[in-house]
Amino acid sequence: MSNDFYKKIGKSIKYHQKINWVLTLCFGLIWLLLTILVTQGMNIGGRSGLFIAPNLTLDGDGKKYLNNGMGESISYIWGIFGFIFFSIITLILVFNTFLKEMRTGQITLWMTLGMSKTSILLSKIFNIFSILIIVFIPSWLFVVVIGSTANDANLYIGHIIASGFLFIFFNLFISTIYVLIGMIFINQSGLFLSIALFITLFILATSIINFIWIMVSYSEHGTAKDQPFYSWMKYVKYFSIQSLYVQILQFDDRENLVPTVLFRIKDSQTMVAPLKISNLFWTIITPFITIVGSISLTTSSILIFNIKDLRI
Repeated sequence: MSNDFYKKIGKSIKYHQKINWVLTLCFGLIWLLLTILVTQGMNIGGRSGLFIAPNLTLDGDGKKYLNNGMGESISYIWGIFGFIFFSIITLILVFNTFLKEMRTGQITLWMTLGMSKTSILLSKIFNIFSILIIVFIPSWLFVVVIGSTANDANLYIGHIIASGFLFIFFNLFISTIYVLIGMIFINQSGLFLSIALFITLFILATSIINFIWIMVSYSEHGTAKDQPFYSWMKYVKYFSIQSLYVQILQFDDRENLVPTVLFRIKDSQTMVAPLKISNLFWTIITPFITIVGSISLTTSSILIFNIKDLRI
């Protein structure tokens, strides 16, 4: 591909970023505020200070204090809250970038500037990617900075950084799904919105069910999960899209701590829960699945877009 091809894509991306800067700023501030509220609103600082992992503190009088740790709040932010928030952002961006421009005829303007359909589509996809990343980075940096001050940061700060990368990769993959649907129904905005909203609601529903299952599994030492009303929930994760994002900040039950890591702070000692890796193979291959999936979906979108009639 010639340098002119990349220059035109770059100009298109800059144009879209310029007209979407208010939207990007609003989404970024909302997501940063939500991140601050969740991480600071939850009691992540225990008697012995901030820890990433769930922990058990024994003070000088022999009293025990259990604390969830910062990892739990991160699992909410880069979990159920993040899935829904970024799905909504992606839906809005795809609609404005493709279907709205198609309806107003603005998308055909790029053709008059000597841009091919492939370069037009790629510039718009990269613009969506860049907005999602820009929205995510401030909150990610906030979590990393706060996490670096934790007593067990030397053990788990790398996991926080990696979790952030995996989360944004997953959302870029989700955006390519919306783009593909947008290409298929580029002349039918109502149908696109219906299908995209269904996917968003599916992500919401499966996220809530998975969340309930996790809570039930930990309640009453897991006895409630054997009840018929809850037992079916454990299978939902196998057909939910979110299963392609593996949360590597998962810890063993803090009530059954193995004292392998012990912190002595003043007159107290704190034990932290070890990481729980339920399926190492799946954890390793999911990033590759999302990357290959994103490339395949983008290629399919290009092929479909190239045969679409833009009514020039």
